[in-house]
Amino acid sequence: MRQLLLTIILLGVLLFFVPTRNNFAEEQAIEESLIGDLQQAQTLEEFDQATMKIQENRAEIISSLIRTLRKETDKEKKIRICYLLGEYRAAEAIFDLAKNITLEAKLSETGDEPPRWFKYPAQDALVKCGTHSIPYMTRNIESSDDELTQKLSVQVIWQVIGEGLPRVLEGKEYAGMIIEKRIDEETDSVKKARLKSSLKYLGRTEGVK
Repeated sequence: MRQLLLTIILLGVLLFFVPTRNNFAEEQAIEESLIGDLQQAQTLEEFDQATMKIQENRAEIISSLIRTLRKETDKEKKIRICYLLGEYRAAEAIFDLAKNITLEAKLSETGDEPPRWFKYPAQDALVKCGTHSIPYMTRNIESSDDELTQKLSVQVIWQVIGEGLPRVLEGKEYAGMIIEKRIDEETDSVKKARLKSSLKYLGRTEGVK
């Protein structure tokens, strides 16, 4: 019964996260042209063709951003790439975002300008990618002894789940259920121990019952 409830919740959360089009400056001219084609379409066939061009453009941008992230060594540039991938809700980039989850941005201490990203841009991007991120986060947890990696990965899970739940429900509860399910499935004792340890970031210091 609990597993069925969890499945229903996850499906609801998945529907909540619909990819949206980003309008960052360097692609604005191309996107405006594509939208112009869409608006000027006279037939349904022309409209479909314009729609496909927009989809292809989005896919090309995301692929380019992923390739750049993989080879980029400058931290500030990587921060901005992670931010853009999050704005695109780029599920294709989850593997790479998961590897960069501890990438830390230095935010303004004066607060003069509202930040475009939070302290951990890759973490925020993973939340925006929705439930697709969850398997990668459990993999992060079970494969790393780094406490920050574990903590941020757990937070992604509960934030993703919490976004799709009514306010009266607690996202942490269902995040704990997801991790407990992986603990039950895991046969490697080291990975199982890491997963159990991660429950402390959900306030479950007593461990798995």
